[in-house]
Amino acid sequence: MPIKDNNEFNSATGAEIFHTTGRFYSTPFINTLTTFAVAANTLYAIPILIPYPRTYTTIGIEVTTFAGSTNARLGIYKDKYLESGSAEGGYPSELVTDCGVISTGANGAQPISISQALDAGWHWLAIVSDGTPTLRANSQATAIPYLGFTSGTDTNIYIAWSVAFTYGALPSPFTGGGALLNSAAPRVMIGA
Repeated sequence: MPIKDNNEFNSATGAEIFHTTGRFYSTPFINTLTTFAVAANTLYAIPILIPYPRTYTTIGIEVTTFAGSTNARLGIYKDKYLESGSAEGGYPSELVTDCGVISTGANGAQPISISQALDAGWHWLAIVSDGTPTLRANSQATAIPYLGFTSGTDTNIYIAWSVAFTYGALPSPFTGGGALLNSAAPRVMIGA
């Protein structure tokens, strides 16, 4: 296969991954969706592979069961590997952008317009809510174990991180001491 230009080929993975204008993207290793009731004052981070440098224009979620007059705040974090270049990737690090607040008080797609350039590599899409809405979510049922296992006998498939965090402006760096999620995680998406 001939090498393609930077807009079509990810040399880090050797795979063709496209982020096409007008489409939305989330973690690439999930092919089953479910729903997930978020816990208030919990910060979630879902990994996403950015295949090449690009500017994204939308970030959002889908509310499937609204929760009164509640809100969520969305953001994007660098992966520790992108931040330090060490082998300690697989956890969110520095905040790229706090994208702002959306209402979770109504069902349906809840987008935020952004204009954010991202470098190629792993990033994390983050969400924290002041309520308990149910969101469209990524399921671990058919996930690839891209966050690894915690031991040689661990049979859990981990798909995201969560950590206690009082609702408000997103922290930088990401709060340490997170817990791996092994059931479902909110599907936060970005659009090109």
